[in-house]
Amino acid sequence: GKGSEEVASEAISAGATDYIQKESGTDHFTVLANRIETLVERTRAEQGRQQLVEAVETAREGIAILDAEGNHVSVNQAYADIYSIPPDNLIGEHWTKITPDDQIEYVRTEISPIVESTGYWRGRTTGLRADGTTFTQSCALSTTTAGMTISTVRDVSEEVKSEEQVSRYQALIEVLRDPVY
Repeated sequence: GKGSEEVASEAISAGATDYIQKESGTDHFTVLANRIETLVERTRAEQGRQQLVEAVETAREGIAILDAEGNHVSVNQAYADIYSIPPDNLIGEHWTKITPDDQIEYVRTEISPIVESTGYWRGRTTGLRADGTTFTQSCALSTTTAGMTISTVRDVSEEVKSEEQVSRYQALIEVLRDPVY
């Protein structure tokens, strides 16, 4: 009841989340209750955001958020690892940095219109690593109501090699005239 700015500052420094001076009457109890409710809501929202961040960070798939212009706003470690680029070096960079030059026009003319009209696209494209090597990636793009794009990526180069090998064996078996087991 006899607090001051100094007491308030000391309380906040000690870990208090808010400070309210006691007054006569009961009006200050309503203010206190409102502040407690606000703090609880804020804490729960922050915990939810933190859980989401942890989920994205521990995901095995590469996950990135791109702004309306196509610049990386956020990337998880798996995403950065796929392209062999540190996460901080991707933030602010346009998606064309991780796309081979011969694929950029295809993405702009074929994939982007689908994402813009339906809000979603899934398929295989070619990715570009920091060292200039390319790889086949499975990619899914989704738009958000805020105009952002969520990109999930997985390197499927080994799967593609296996599929090609199976296809070659099947073609070979089909041309042979003798039964093959």
